[in-house]
Amino acid sequence: MTRIDFYILSSSEIQARFAFACKLATKAVGLGHNVYIHCDNEADAVAVKHLLDSSNTRRFLPNVIIEAKPETSTTANKPPPIQIAYGDCKSHHHDILINASSFKPNFFATFDRLSEVVIQADTILKATRDSYRFYQSRNYPLHRHDLRSA
Repeated sequence: MTRIDFYILSSSEIQARFAFACKLATKAVGLGHNVYIHCDNEADAVAVKHLLDSSNTRRFLPNVIIEAKPETSTTANKPPPIQIAYGDCKSHHHDILINASSFKPNFFATFDRLSEVVIQADTILKATRDSYRFYQSRNYPLHRHDLRSA
């Protein structure tokens, strides 16, 4: 069953949400995981990619924006450890999903782990509360990380 972590940030800015998603992805890749970052649209996906590419870390984090369903790719092309997408694009793996979109991805249960990045914007808070109730009613293991005072 998918483990679900909520990371609650103090900021209400979408850029803070994207930056934290990149921070989570960086940490996960460093621990040997594959990461899929889900965004609302192409512009958001490009913004996340830009943050990853301009990161101040000492190493490049291979990443790609997925624009087609993975079924169309060949196994000869191994995808990078960080995939960024929006809409109905599906990941090449089922390791970690970081949700940086304003809705619950329908395919979240295909992943071992889901990280919900929560900012203090009304639309995001409402969507996150709805998602939390949905996950809770289906007995998903929920973990809350309140970073507002950190």
